[in-house]
Amino acid sequence: MPHDSPRRVPCPDCGQEFSARGLPAHRRQRHGVAPQAPLPTAVPESMVHEILGALELLRGAVERIDERIRVLEPQSPPCESVAQEAQRLERELDVLLEEIGCVQRLASTSGASDPSGPHAVELARLRREQARVVFRLDELAKGVPNEERFLS
Repeated sequence: MPHDSPRRVPCPDCGQEFSARGLPAHRRQRHGVAPQAPLPTAVPESMVHEILGALELLRGAVERIDERIRVLEPQSPPCESVAQEAQRLERELDVLLEEIGCVQRLASTSGASDPSGPHAVELARLRREQARVVFRLDELAKGVPNEERFLS
């Protein structure tokens, strides 16, 4: 590639000739002049109407999608009363305690002395779930949030 570009333009500040691509760098470095980028051209009126029309179509499509989602979305189950929630949690706690007992028996019969074994991991998960249920039952009984629930 030849060093001299066939198209050379004079610098408006010093008159030296440079390639068209090199002139902006020369002006920045030698003269401290930063060429200004041209302002964007105005959007024609016909394009503005087309853009606004497309935006209206998109807005309508989004509204139809939102309405469709609302129709298809399963309705939230009715809220259970405090007594119903307490009964459900007590049943969950009974099941959890049975599962904890089974895991403990399995761990003792298999002679698992590894504290990070699969039985220990499952037991830890069940104990966390047990704590969550117990704290929620305590909240329901007292009628105030239990701050200890957020410590884990």
